[in-house]
This record gives sequence, structure tokens and C-alpha cells, in this order.
Amino acid sequence: MQPSSLYADQNVSDVDVVVDEEFLLQFKIGQDLFAIKFSHVVEICEYFPYVVYPYQDEKHLGIINLRGTVVPIRAAFKENLRPAILHPLLKYIILSHPDHGRFGILTETVKKISVTKQEFDSFNGLESSLLKTEGLPVRFVSLNSLLESI
Repeated sequence: MQPSSLYADQNVSDVDVVVDEEFLLQFKIGQDLFAIKFSHVVEICEYFPYVVYPYQDEKHLGIINLRGTVVPIRAAFKENLRPAILHPLLKYIILSHPDHGRFGILTETVKKISVTKQEFDSFNGLESSLLKTEGLPVRFVSLNSLLESI
């Protein structure tokens, strides 16, 4: 049987492509877990020292050179202001904002998680939305709310 004949008796509109889950990146800052849409993530890389320079904004930690591109590293939320102990378990999450370009945040852990499309649609864009993964509360943050917090 030829592939084109598999659905010969059905209209294209009768064949539904169901995307029933949304992927999020869960990350930990301080003692709190957060999640952001995976589509905003450019990359995740292991920690290496960033260059600190004097800057008026206390939430601006410094910059890194990522394969020839300068990426500002920002402190996400109050818990992430100039971490006192920098250890090799830290990671950078490099995010891309359509208006503000790339920026990075420091985090302790990252994990790809999925939620049902229905669950995602119920909290999409709401800053106070909580979901549970493995019994732990995870706060969903939109890219805009994350950028505003930093």
C-alpha cells in the first residue's frame, strides 16, 4: 500500500494532529522552583566565571562570552542577587526575548518537564500560577514577567 493511499478515504480535515502537551524548563533559584516555556530557551550551559563590571543596576551580575557573543547575566528574582557561593553545579540558562535579545540567568538545577495543553492554557501568562511536578510546587513565569523581575 502506498503512503498516499492510507488516508484516501478521509478528508485532510478529518485527520487531526493533536498536540496535547507543552514543554517547560523547570529551574531552581534559592529554594523555589520556577518554569518557563521551553521555546524561550536558547541553550543551557555549565557555569564558568562571568566578568563583573561596575553597573548601576544591582541585578546585573556581569557578562559572559559565549562563542563570540556577549551575553549579559542577570539576577532573576531577589534570591539570585550576587550569589555568595558559586559552585560548579550552577548553570546558565540563556533566554531570548523578541525585543530585548539574549540574556542569561544563573540557576542551580534545570529539568525539562511537560504539562498537558489544557493545564498550560489554564495558567498561561499568569504570574501566580502554580503547578505541581513530583509533588513539588513550581511557579510558572512568562518571559516578560521574568525580564521585569530582573
